[in-house]
Amino acid sequence: MPRLSPDLHFRRNLRALRLARSLTQEQLAEIAKADYKHLQLLELGLKHVSTLSLVRRLADVLKTKAWVLLCDDPQVVAHATGIKLSELTSKARPKSGRPATKSSQFGRGGRA
Repeated sequence: MPRLSPDLHFRRNLRALRLARSLTQEQLAEIAKADYKHLQLLELGLKHVSTLSLVRRLADVLKTKAWVLLCDDPQVVAHATGIKLSELTSKARPKSGRPATKSSQFGRGGRA
């Protein structure tokens, strides 16, 4: 299996755990006292995880440990959270039709 960047592991684990707990991004952000847009950009990979305190708050809301969110081994995450491995990997994939990044959204002309 190819090695993924640490941010990609975090994004995968965050999204899978959030969905497994039946939380929207808005709900998770509100409970974790985080900015909803920042959380959304984290999941999309347009922002990097900036503080350990945010990781801890998210982990608390998701009823897991901070290291689980940062873990690079899906099997370990599945074992630690009770989420099936297949669920963990499938929930991490964004569905088609998700918002594009700014550069691809506006194309070369600068307009949508």
